[in-house]
Amino acid sequence: TLIYLVIFLFRGIIMQEDNSSNIKNAIEESVRVKQLVLTQELYRVLIEIGDSIVESILSGGKVLICGNGGSAADAQHLTAGHALIEYVEARLIKEGFLSLK
Repeated sequence: TLIYLVIFLFRGIIMQEDNSSNIKNAIEESVRVKQLVLTQELYRVLIEIGDSIVESILSGGKVLICGNGGSAADAQHLTAGHALIEYVEARLIKEGFLSLK
Protein backbone atom coordinates (compact mmCIF):
# COMPACT_ATOMS: atom_id res chain seq x y z
CA THR A 1 0.00 0.00 0.00
CA LEU A 2 2.81 2.36 0.82
CA ILE A 3 4.38 1.95 -2.62
CA TYR A 4 1.07 2.92 -4.25
CA LEU A 5 0.95 6.00 -2.04
CA VAL A 6 4.46 6.97 -3.17
CA ILE A 7 3.46 6.43 -6.81
CA PHE A 8 0.42 8.66 -6.36
CA LEU A 9 2.58 11.34 -4.78
CA PHE A 10 5.17 11.18 -7.55
CA ARG A 11 2.52 11.20 -10.25
CA GLY A 12 0.85 14.18 -8.61
CA ILE A 13 4.09 16.15 -8.50
CA ILE A 14 4.76 15.51 -12.17
CA MET A 15 1.21 16.30 -13.27
CA GLN A 16 0.76 19.19 -10.81
CA GLU A 17 -2.36 17.56 -9.36
CA ASP A 18 -3.79 18.16 -5.93
CA ASN A 19 -1.77 15.68 -3.86
CA SER A 20 -4.06 15.77 -0.85
CA SER A 21 -7.00 14.22 -2.74
CA ASN A 22 -4.73 11.52 -4.24
CA ILE A 23 -3.31 10.66 -0.84
CA LYS A 24 -6.77 10.59 0.75
CA ASN A 25 -8.14 8.38 -2.05
CA ALA A 26 -5.24 5.94 -1.75
CA ILE A 27 -5.72 5.63 2.02
CA GLU A 28 -9.49 5.21 1.69
CA GLU A 29 -9.04 2.46 -0.91
CA SER A 30 -6.53 0.72 1.35
CA VAL A 31 -9.02 0.83 4.23
CA ARG A 32 -11.83 -0.54 2.01
CA VAL A 33 -9.67 -3.49 0.95
CA LYS A 34 -8.67 -4.27 4.54
CA GLN A 35 -12.31 -4.09 5.68
CA LEU A 36 -13.27 -6.52 2.92
CA VAL A 37 -10.52 -8.91 4.01
CA LEU A 38 -11.86 -8.81 7.58
CA THR A 39 -15.59 -9.04 6.84
CA GLN A 40 -15.19 -11.91 4.39
CA GLU A 41 -12.54 -13.56 6.57
CA LEU A 42 -10.13 -13.67 3.64
CA TYR A 43 -7.25 -13.47 6.11
CA ARG A 44 -7.84 -17.16 6.82
CA VAL A 45 -6.27 -17.93 3.43
CA LEU A 46 -3.08 -16.17 4.58
CA ILE A 47 -3.04 -18.30 7.71
CA GLU A 48 -3.44 -21.47 5.63
CA ILE A 49 -0.64 -20.38 3.29
CA GLY A 50 1.62 -19.64 6.24
CA ASP A 51 0.87 -23.03 7.78
CA SER A 52 1.65 -24.75 4.46
CA ILE A 53 4.97 -22.92 4.16
CA VAL A 54 5.97 -23.87 7.71
CA GLU A 55 4.98 -27.51 7.16
CA SER A 56 6.97 -27.63 3.92
CA ILE A 57 10.12 -26.23 5.50
CA LEU A 58 9.85 -28.42 8.60
CA SER A 59 9.52 -31.53 6.43
CA GLY A 60 12.62 -30.64 4.41
CA GLY A 61 10.86 -28.85 1.59
CA LYS A 62 11.59 -25.43 0.22
CA VAL A 63 9.72 -22.32 -0.76
CA LEU A 64 10.28 -20.87 -4.22
CA ILE A 65 9.60 -17.17 -4.60
CA CYS A 66 9.60 -15.61 -8.06
CA GLY A 67 8.33 -12.63 -9.97
CA ASN A 68 8.64 -10.60 -13.13
CA GLY A 69 10.06 -7.09 -13.25
CA GLY A 70 9.52 -5.30 -9.96
CA SER A 71 8.03 -8.43 -8.45
CA ALA A 72 11.27 -10.29 -9.24
CA ALA A 73 13.16 -7.64 -7.28
CA ASP A 74 10.70 -8.04 -4.40
CA ALA A 75 11.27 -11.81 -4.48
CA GLN A 76 15.03 -11.32 -4.39
CA HIS A 77 14.82 -8.89 -1.49
CA LEU A 78 12.48 -11.15 0.43
CA THR A 79 14.61 -14.27 0.09
CA ALA A 80 17.98 -12.56 0.46
CA GLY A 81 16.78 -10.47 3.36
CA HIS A 82 15.46 -13.41 5.33
CA ALA A 83 18.45 -15.58 4.51
CA LEU A 84 20.85 -12.82 5.53
CA ILE A 85 19.01 -12.14 8.78
CA GLU A 86 19.09 -15.83 9.71
CA TYR A 87 22.80 -16.07 8.83
CA VAL A 88 23.77 -12.96 10.81
CA GLU A 89 21.66 -13.99 13.77
CA ALA A 90 23.20 -17.48 13.80
CA ARG A 91 26.72 -16.03 13.64
CA LEU A 92 26.02 -13.54 16.43
CA ILE A 93 24.70 -16.33 18.64
CA LYS A 94 27.63 -18.60 17.78
CA GLU A 95 30.14 -15.87 18.61
CA GLY A 96 28.36 -15.02 21.86
CA PHE A 97 27.29 -11.52 20.85
CA LEU A 98 23.60 -12.38 20.96
CA SER A 99 21.59 -14.51 23.34
CA LEU A 100 17.98 -15.56 22.91
CA LYS A 101 17.55 -16.13 26.66
